[in-house]
Amino acid sequence: MVADTATTEQNAEEAAAAELLAATALRRAKRRVFLLGAALLAISALLITFTSGWTWHTPPLWALLAVPASLAAARYYTFHIEYRREAVVFFLTEVPLAFAVVYLGTLPAVGAAALAALLLGVA
Repeated sequence: MVADTATTEQNAEEAAAAELLAATALRRAKRRVFLLGAALLAISALLITFTSGWTWHTPPLWALLAVPASLAAARYYTFHIEYRREAVVFFLTEVPLAFAVVYLGTLPAVGAAALAALLLGVA
């Protein structure tokens, strides 16, 4: 009876340790993804800033309102497809992002995408 209690306590400790390791690995993965996104955003900003021929134009008001909303909606609604026993998830953010580049310009489109990601808490 005492051996069963010790084994149960040991199993509970091992399960708690495994759960802690999994939580730590998840935090580490989230941090890496966030840092990668921040690095890509910084590189994009540098490339956009130093691109020759870049001009500023005033975008229409409807585009300023519609683009972040459509980016957030496209990011919120996902497609989950199972193909050959593997789950595939993708977003439709390319469509509103293409409209953002056409109607807003490059720098405001990047800003709208960053704003939409921050509004959804994706990071």
